[in-house]
Amino acid sequence: MKRISFAAIICCLTSLYAIDTQAIDRSRTGGTPAQPAPANKFDPTKLPGQDGLGSLGVSPDPFLPSGIYNPFPTLPGVNPSGTPSGGQNLAVPNPQSYPGTNSPENRIRIQGPTQQYIPPGGTNDPTSSRWRLGILSRDTEHGVKIYEIVNGSAAQRAGLEVEDLIVAVQGYQVGIVNGVIYELSKEFERHADQNGNVSMLVQDHRTRSLMNLSVQLDSRFSTIRGSLTLNGSNSGDLDRNAIVTVELQEIVRQGAAPLTIARKEISNPRQYPVNFELQYDPAQVSSLGEYVLVANLIRNGRASHKTIQSYTVNNQGNGSGRPLAMRLDPVRPTYDDTPAHIDESARVATIVRWFNEYLGRPPSDRELSVWLSALDRGYTLKQVQLELLGHNQFFNRCDRDKEVYVRRVHELLVGQQPNSDQLEYWIGRYDALGGIRRDIASEFQDAVGIR
Repeated sequence: MKRISFAAIICCLTSLYAIDTQAIDRSRTGGTPAQPAPANKFDPTKLPGQDGLGSLGVSPDPFLPSGIYNPFPTLPGVNPSGTPSGGQNLAVPNPQSYPGTNSPENRIRIQGPTQQYIPPGGTNDPTSSRWRLGILSRDTEHGVKIYEIVNGSAAQRAGLEVEDLIVAVQGYQVGIVNGVIYELSKEFERHADQNGNVSMLVQDHRTRSLMNLSVQLDSRFSTIRGSLTLNGSNSGDLDRNAIVTVELQEIVRQGAAPLTIARKEISNPRQYPVNFELQYDPAQVSSLGEYVLVANLIRNGRASHKTIQSYTVNNQGNGSGRPLAMRLDPVRPTYDDTPAHIDESARVATIVRWFNEYLGRPPSDRELSVWLSALDRGYTLKQVQLELLGHNQFFNRCDRDKEVYVRRVHELLVGQQPNSDQLEYWIGRYDALGGIRRDIASEFQDAVGIR
């Protein structure tokens, strides 16, 4: 009886050992042993450097669980109490951004060494890159770190050095803020004044101290300055609804439409001369290209004046130092696109009709003979008409008045009286040609399309 009991005890102990061995093997192959939780459970809030979370930021990071780390890291060399390594009493930059936004209005202004921040000025378009500091940099959670300084740039003139850290522009933090990148160039566009002046908060890489630095940025554009005068009989005050446009164009090739590099529009100019400033990116101007400056005066949706003379601009920004004086000349009126054809088969009848309409009398036998002989030698009817329109007798019938002359020629060649714009143009051309009636009649023929 005693032996049986002892054997049973041995079997029980062997079974328990086997069961425990299987449990250990299952734990190695992924099983979960039933063990009690340790008393010192891992707590991420107890990590070193996580003290004072409530004083460093009040908005949770949108990308990581709350309380894991400090979303607003302390700048190198600046302790949380606000005293930098250099001993200067300074509050730690403390931006606040709402998750998913990228608007400067959603960031709290940084409290820097002084409170004398210039309020954001100007209405610069943030989509255009007008200003340039002249650095190669990288966005970090501490700010924008400088890796290279361009010689002769605004950064070099301001005394910035490699490894310096740009923390804020005009009081708004730059770099990676709460997981969102706030670009340095965009802040320049928002806050720099019209002369490129802006204030930056910079950490010196040598002393780790923070300082306010006023910088005048370099413009990315060259400027062409000039004035526009209005040529014509009514070149006084401009219409209220007039628009003046100035364009820098590249002549790609002869016969092809020019390519506009830059354009300036001046609405409602009151009087002439009209002063203008046209900015363009010199990187778009090649030393091998051909560039011209053109201007138009638009009235009621139609160009009434434009520059006839070509104003050449080279790749060095010709005109940025000395203002250009440009003249707007009236645009030649447009008429029916169908050319007017003179019937050569009825040459005698055509000449007789012109003598009666233009000079008020029929041609003499000698005059008719002379003109027919000239036609046989290669003269054209178009040239005959031109000579008659410039004839002194025709001008006498117009009372020797340029406006009456212009109206009469317009009525004979176009078939109707000119409107105010057309009359203004042709009188202006009459004056520009020095009253040479043959030349003005020739321009009339070209405008109508007489061949």
